[in-house]
Amino acid sequence: MADVIEIIGPFWNRYALTKSFLIAFTIFLCCSIVRAAAPAKTCAPSWDSRCVWAEAGELSLAEIAARGDEIMRFAGSASPRPRDGFLAALRHSRSGAFELVIRDPAVPGNVITRPVTRTLWVSLAALRARFAAENALAEARSTANDARLKAKGIETVCLDDGAVIQIDTVLRGRADRIYAYSCHNAAVEGVARRIATLLYGQIPYCMRLAPELRSICPSLHGDKALAAAAAPAVLEFADDVCFAPASARMSARIASSATVRFDGADAVTGPPGAILAALCRDNFSFVLRDIDARASIVIVTGVAWGEWHEPLTGDAYRARATIARGTQLWRIDAGRPKLESWTIGKFALSE
Repeated sequence: MADVIEIIGPFWNRYALTKSFLIAFTIFLCCSIVRAAAPAKTCAPSWDSRCVWAEAGELSLAEIAARGDEIMRFAGSASPRPRDGFLAALRHSRSGAFELVIRDPAVPGNVITRPVTRTLWVSLAALRARFAAENALAEARSTANDARLKAKGIETVCLDDGAVIQIDTVLRGRADRIYAYSCHNAAVEGVARRIATLLYGQIPYCMRLAPELRSICPSLHGDKALAAAAAPAVLEFADDVCFAPASARMSARIASSATVRFDGADAVTGPPGAILAALCRDNFSFVLRDIDARASIVIVTGVAWGEWHEPLTGDAYRARATIARGTQLWRIDAGRPKLESWTIGKFALSE
């Protein structure tokens, strides 16, 4: 391995790093991922869409081919934003019917199923075929470029937080797979957006969401149009809830007198500032599972993730993930959603 390693980042920026730094960084990254990971799954790696489909109870490509059916499965994202993605399948059965299945990538058990026309099948099949050819050329160029640099004693590693696409298909009895990401193919982001638009465009209430929020569409329930309207406000209270720059914006989403119960503690009722103070004694993330809208009420359920530092010897500690269930109650006031109550149960270690 070369002593100096060139890193290709987003927009093809290049950074020269020493070999020892890269090795240390890689060890740190791997350990961080392992430490923060969810319970072990039966399929690995977890980012592989084939694992997600299997754990959602879907048939394998080999089983689909054996039945004489056809399928195109699409997974990916158009940007590093956590909800700017898609997980969907288009099925073509032996009977000739076409069916669209869209899942929430964060909660694959939440699903939308709709019959669709042959037109959508033809459009996506043509897009896939063009992209397969374009991606093969892009991968070949990237491989050749890496080889030229390696001949000069330079190793390259791509660090990219951009778009990714996974397409798994059974067409005319043949299983195939495309995996592409924008570090090697600059066209991936645009293709990902076209795929997402074609998929979500079949569901009118999904299109009420901003493009970067449409992946949560399968998690909308009840009055889905109202749930979609409330979703942007609800999502202000997801991910890193207590991230300081967002606090002023979050305060505007809280009712003038709201109630919060956090980590099994007594209820706190008060203005937005008091509510945020009660919530933010410790940093945590909230992963929503369902947004259920009925009349002027919106009920949100999800899971809160925190972190507990387990003391070891000396000043050392081990970070452990903690988890608790949470429920929010929102009320639509003059067309604006306001958080009225939020209950988060007692955090427990996630094994």
